[in-house]
Amino acid sequence: MTKSGKPNKREEINPEDCAFYGQFDKGSKGTEEFFQIYPALRERGQIIASSDNFILIPDIAPISADHLLVVPKSHFRSFASLPESFNGEFEQIVSEAINKMQNFHPTSEIIAFEHGMGTIDEQTIMCGGCGRTEHAHLHIFPAPKNKNGSVGEKLKQIISRYLMGKESSPLPKLGIGTLTGRLPYLYLWSNAMDSSLVFIQDSSSITIPSQLIRKLIATEILKIGAKGNRWDWREYIIFNAKQGEKILLDTLNRWGAKNL
Repeated sequence: MTKSGKPNKREEINPEDCAFYGQFDKGSKGTEEFFQIYPALRERGQIIASSDNFILIPDIAPISADHLLVVPKSHFRSFASLPESFNGEFEQIVSEAINKMQNFHPTSEIIAFEHGMGTIDEQTIMCGGCGRTEHAHLHIFPAPKNKNGSVGEKLKQIISRYLMGKESSPLPKLGIGTLTGRLPYLYLWSNAMDSSLVFIQDSSSITIPSQLIRKLIATEILKIGAKGNRWDWREYIIFNAKQGEKILLDTLNRWGAKNL
């Protein structure tokens, strides 16, 4: 990333490879892919909140109501690569989203996670990323509390089978770029934990399964069976779009929606 906050040439991307690239210009109601899948929601609009550099939208394949994404409007491959000048604005939009989420779901544990893309030996690694979304997006999600301990701690234990974790500041502060450099990583935060956790991938010989944290939340926390791959957003939009539209409308009605 250059000092101006613009991607290096090595980080440039073919717009066809990214569902978010160039989708949030002034006047946008959301991503074209979202409205192709849910045409009935086009007039309603996908965007819940926006600032100069970020938008808050519902996930295109929500595994429950109020599954949201914070996304930078400009193209960045990970939140670790954001320029420091974005920090205050990021903290504000994330803080507001978490506070509302806690008000809407007072008995839930609020989880945030990211599959952070990066490079190892000049090779782009998605670190469990979800293809067609080579663009930073932070998931924020209300999870039912676990009677046997924190949901975040349970996720930490499973993720630790793949990568070692490092502690970082809890949300809404991020500041993980100094920990990760250009390396790919998994990011995890819970309002039941004292810190965020950054699991850094430093070897291309390590394989992180696609959508790892999303799958863990769906199958281990929500007990949505792995059968049929309902946790996979690509499978979801093909086979569960009708159900998804109802969940999304419920989320948009609760949070409100506005255009840029």
